[in-house]
Amino acid sequence: MPNKISQHQPTYERGVYEFQEIARVEDGELNLVRLQKDKILANQFVLTADEDGIAMFEKIYGLVPQATDTIQFRRERILNRMQLQPPYTERFLRAQLDRLLGAGTYTLVVDYADYIIYINYSTENEGIAKEVQLVINKVKPANMAFVTEPLLVYGIFENEVITSIPTIYYKLGTSWILGKYPFKIRGEGEVFKLANVNSITNNLLSDTANFVMNEISKVVLNESVEISNFTVKQVSNNTVEIEYEVTPQQVSTITRLQLCKADDTVLTDVTVYIPILDETAINHKIQVKEGV
Repeated sequence: MPNKISQHQPTYERGVYEFQEIARVEDGELNLVRLQKDKILANQFVLTADEDGIAMFEKIYGLVPQATDTIQFRRERILNRMQLQPPYTERFLRAQLDRLLGAGTYTLVVDYADYIIYINYSTENEGIAKEVQLVINKVKPANMAFVTEPLLVYGIFENEVITSIPTIYYKLGTSWILGKYPFKIRGEGEVFKLANVNSITNNLLSDTANFVMNEISKVVLNESVEISNFTVKQVSNNTVEIEYEVTPQQVSTITRLQLCKADDTVLTDVTVYIPILDETAINHKIQVKEGV
């Protein structure tokens, strides 16, 4: 707590109303100065800057925030631009993608022999998608091509619970009252096998995966464009994989993806942001595994 002006006044002034009011007003003004000083100091650094400070850094880097951008995303974007300095390495690229997409949420393969960078990822945030494109184009050598393949991963978890439930019979003339209670009821069950204890065999997992694959008949883009021709439709290691091609003539940007049955029943529904600049392969993976 900062010292007050009144603490520095001579004792003979402290009891005078006019001097008390002067001290009170000056305390308020000095407190505003302290707050502004702290704000100026915090806005020197991206990690501690408030919205005014973030706006200042965005102006320096020529960034225009969207109305839907959160302050955290704007902060991360500035940090990303500040770190886009050579030398560029694969480790550097992975670090930038970890920051933008999250570690383990994408796959990155660099084909040095054919000079191609492959990246599979998924996001529903337009700003993040554009930032990933900028990072790749900034980092990759001029003689290497960049291929992005949107990847959507789902999960189906199966588990088994085994419970023993006793049957309780009531006897006439004791605790059982005719017309008020049933003749017999089911008692409280005792669990002998919990869901987190593995018991599902690979046969059931495989059958479930094949059932899911056979149920998928088409994909609907943005609730309007239907695609039923799949380039890949298979089950491998209890994972359903669906892949298909999308062209700019069909849709310029994908914002919603739905896997459906033949009767239009929606099986999966996900919000995404995928710009379609050229012919693009969309890959879905549905993992079937035991778990809770």
